[in-house]
Amino acid sequence: MQAKADQISVIMQSTTELYSEFSEYCMNLIRKVYGDRPVVFPIDIEAIASHIGFEVHYLDFENQESCTTTGILSRLIKEKQGKMAIVVNKLLDAKTQRYAIARGIAKYLLRGEESMFEGIYDTTMIPQDIDTTTEDVIACFLLLPLDLTTSELKEYLGRTSSKEVDSNTWIRQFSDKSMVPVYNAAVGYQHIRQILGYERQKEFESKGFDINRIENIDEIIYA
Repeated sequence: MQAKADQISVIMQSTTELYSEFSEYCMNLIRKVYGDRPVVFPIDIEAIASHIGFEVHYLDFENQESCTTTGILSRLIKEKQGKMAIVVNKLLDAKTQRYAIARGIAKYLLRGEESMFEGIYDTTMIPQDIDTTTEDVIACFLLLPLDLTTSELKEYLGRTSSKEVDSNTWIRQFSDKSMVPVYNAAVGYQHIRQILGYERQKEFESKGFDINRIENIDEIIYA
């Protein structure tokens, strides 16, 4: 089991490094789109789509024969004029519509025009495939940039006593402020938490601090 555990640690570290790169790419893209404007929640996801070259349209999918698959959020298309568009199911709530746009952007960033005419589906239960999971990660970082999310978390901890800290309460509040569905906000927070933990580990290592050498380490649980 120890060998398996070590193998998982290596894989997790590699995955976290990639998450960190994805997060930085998305933050740089957001800053480029915003220019001199302050980056605040909720992120202007339609502005990011426009910057990449997408128009965003809202359509009632209920009566569209090609869009009757249960759980469809949006679809990437190329219009007759050659313009690209993300067509969003207007029957969705506002938070899910924003997430659908972010997923469309993520799909395009990963696979370019190869992703045209593909549907984007609700993946809150079981993803279609690994590519879909990767799209989810990038969509989260587009809507929940690392530095902004970290500031939001610190602000919550700063105004909440240690006895009152409740991650469930914070996630719900964070979902409302960021305009991201609660499920996706929770998943995005886990990705960011993973990056922050890894960065703290690297900081400890750079200073020659080995947390495993602390006396009674088995009795310590870190939040």
